[in-house]
Amino acid sequence: MARVSVLLLLFSLLSPVSTGIAASDVTPPKLTSLSLSGTEATMRESITLSAELLEEESGVDVAYAYYSGPTGGSKTVYLIYNDETANYDGTFDVSTYDDAGQWKLSSVYLKDKQGNGYRIYHRETPYQGSNYEYRNLSQYNIEVYGTLVDDTAPRLGDFSISSSSANGGESITLSADIIEEGSGVEYVHLSYVPPGGDSESGKPIELSYNEETGKYEGSFYADPYDLPGTWSIGTIQMGDKLYNHYTYRNGETPYDGGYYEVTDLSAYNIEVVGTVGDTTPPQLNGFSVSQTTIIQGEQVHLSADIVDELSGVEQVFVYYSTPLGRYDTRDVELFYNPGTSRYEGVLAISESDPAGSWPLYGIEVVDQKGNFFMYYNSLEGSKGRTFEHRDMSHANILVKAPDTSAPETSIDVQGQEGVNGWYGSSVTISLTAADNGAGVEKTLYRINGGEWLEYAGTFSLSTDGTTNVEFKSIDNAGNEESVNARTIKIDTLKPVTAIGDIPSYPVKVDVPLSFYALDETSGIARTEYRVNGGNWIQYVSPTYVRTEGTNTVEYRSLDMAGNAEDVKKVEFIIDKTAPTTSSSVKDGWTNGDAEVSLTAADTISGVAKTEYRLNGGSWAVYTSPVMISGQGINTFEYRSIDKAGNVEATKQVEVKVDKTAPMTTTSFKDGWYNSDATLSLVRSDSHSGVAKTEYRLNGGAWATYTGSIVVPAEGINTLEYRSVDFAGNWEDIKTVQVKIDKTRPSLNVTFNPSVIIGNTGKLVYVKANVDARDALSGIASFELVSITSSQPDVVNGKKIPEPDIQGAEYGTADTDFYLRNEISGSDRVYTITYKAFDNAGNTTVIASTIMVKKK
Repeated sequence: MARVSVLLLLFSLLSPVSTGIAASDVTPPKLTSLSLSGTEATMRESITLSAELLEEESGVDVAYAYYSGPTGGSKTVYLIYNDETANYDGTFDVSTYDDAGQWKLSSVYLKDKQGNGYRIYHRETPYQGSNYEYRNLSQYNIEVYGTLVDDTAPRLGDFSISSSSANGGESITLSADIIEEGSGVEYVHLSYVPPGGDSESGKPIELSYNEETGKYEGSFYADPYDLPGTWSIGTIQMGDKLYNHYTYRNGETPYDGGYYEVTDLSAYNIEVVGTVGDTTPPQLNGFSVSQTTIIQGEQVHLSADIVDELSGVEQVFVYYSTPLGRYDTRDVELFYNPGTSRYEGVLAISESDPAGSWPLYGIEVVDQKGNFFMYYNSLEGSKGRTFEHRDMSHANILVKAPDTSAPETSIDVQGQEGVNGWYGSSVTISLTAADNGAGVEKTLYRINGGEWLEYAGTFSLSTDGTTNVEFKSIDNAGNEESVNARTIKIDTLKPVTAIGDIPSYPVKVDVPLSFYALDETSGIARTEYRVNGGNWIQYVSPTYVRTEGTNTVEYRSLDMAGNAEDVKKVEFIIDKTAPTTSSSVKDGWTNGDAEVSLTAADTISGVAKTEYRLNGGSWAVYTSPVMISGQGINTFEYRSIDKAGNVEATKQVEVKVDKTAPMTTTSFKDGWYNSDATLSLVRSDSHSGVAKTEYRLNGGAWATYTGSIVVPAEGINTLEYRSVDFAGNWEDIKTVQVKIDKTRPSLNVTFNPSVIIGNTGKLVYVKANVDARDALSGIASFELVSITSSQPDVVNGKKIPEPDIQGAEYGTADTDFYLRNEISGSDRVYTITYKAFDNAGNTTVIASTIMVKKK
């Protein structure tokens, strides 16, 4: 027991004096120089920032540089102490989708371990403030180039629910296939709206990525107090890591809004059955306070009796108005105390809060289904659906200004006195406190910086060594006396040596050695140590152990009388060498998921963990072979960290995955052609590329496509075609019909009557019978081209104004017309011409005649 007390005393005297630093360190760190390893970088490259900082007291706690991107993004580069360079280093890492352009150093922030902060802002005009300054930091700007642009939001590929109905207490699994080929999915949220369509009472659900299924999954939990009936999806929202967002809104009428769309999601409705809808808010049965009069800086304990017999209480807030006005309120959240079965909290009144009347404004209660009720402190007595005015003036609080003078405490020590403040026996200590204001509430003391104890009467000290007694008093107004201290010295012990902090875990830096020795009588002659069984060395000042591996340090002290302390020893591991990691993955393109295996080794401290990341994403801990399903050229980065914290330089391997077949299209238009048909095929594959395209005609052998395809044969030809990519994905066979008809249609025309008899001079009705046929493409149409007469328009040898040919509509399929029965001299001949068209554009023209004879 005596040795423990002396060690406590030893460490209080000789350990780093943090209390002195806290009291004296008011100067923040300073930036004396800053350098960059480069000013240009592309994706997956890094630029090292190295800063020389001046901090001579408590030490640097935080240092970082803040960069602003070209389009609003930002990066914070934290600067960490580098033992080898004695500078603070950090890296500006360029990811795949960082904005290209100039990234400007906006500010540098520094803070020491006592909280003294200092910030340097970029300004062209220098200025020095108390804890900040303006400097021109443009020389540290970084030009980023060659990065990719991701301006496309994720899309919903597929969505399913494990069931369309649920009883209270059951869960339904929701599964979504999200399409995102850029920076990666950041979130997928959806909400279910209860029966009645109250979206504010909806059920928000977050979908998380399941590596085993490759889908984003979540669950719809049917709370026993949910409203029974049909719950429908309100919205499905998703976003990527570059803030591209997309929303699907449930609606019957489709609509494309650019960054959202309205679509029918009723297929995913869930019928909730067997539940009890909770629409009743909690009930306040009582409210009490621990005291109604306090001093500024004190606290009031609040307690409420609240009952909710269905879903249960979710939140309770108590609002107090300040002396500044009814609506200048302070809120206190109450929490359930199972020991008292009440909801309890603390209203803390700070010393700067105003003194005066603090009336209770009201109490707000909400249950777990969102049912809300407000109890107002009022004599009005009215009550509504969501509020009630109730007299709760018993809970009003009066805050008074405090007594500002601290009490004073004196100490009396009794024992066998020696010289120089030493006692040769145990001592008794008495403490006496006085306060002329509110009176002394209590006196506290502690031994050697231990726990504060309340003074109840005289106490004794008998432990050998130096004991530090601290004491203070507090009055009833809360005024606390500054700490007083008295050192009590009782001396009989041998030398005792302590060693400074030695790491209990492997480290990657040199380990400092410092020893603290104490002898209460004759004093220390020397302290000595040896490392790994070497020669003993006399300790003069702190030193370092730099050897890698397991180190053993032995140490001891000797006093002036020759008493030698028993040898003590400590062991620790230094490992400055990073581990090594190798990867195993199939070379070239694959049309399935690719497996990557990693093997790590470290011969000193051992491997702590191996990490990997895919395509610049977040680092993940490697535990087993990684299956990569993302299509395209995936960049798989990996590294290992040993137990001393050495980080291996990042390695990478390309993993090529292409599960999507190529796409082949033709611009060939459907229809009949009257000559040889020429087709061209267009091939595309967004990942591994098209290896070959082949085709076959009318079920023949497959041929490799090298250029345009000519189809000469008449009839309906079937052309099949397909492509395969370098990953071995075959496209489904596509088919196009090539229809060729080079043969003109047949055309035959007869008339009724076929001969006109007499010479009456009257018009005769003629009916044409047109027979047009085509064995391949079929007849498209026919038309009357012309009707001509071999004689002029006359009747009985006289020119007449009316034409001999009437009712004929040329250029149409007209078969009805009138011809004049008239002859001038010899027989008259009418020539009627028809033209037929097939669907391939082939035509046939035929001219037929009708004779006009006298008899």
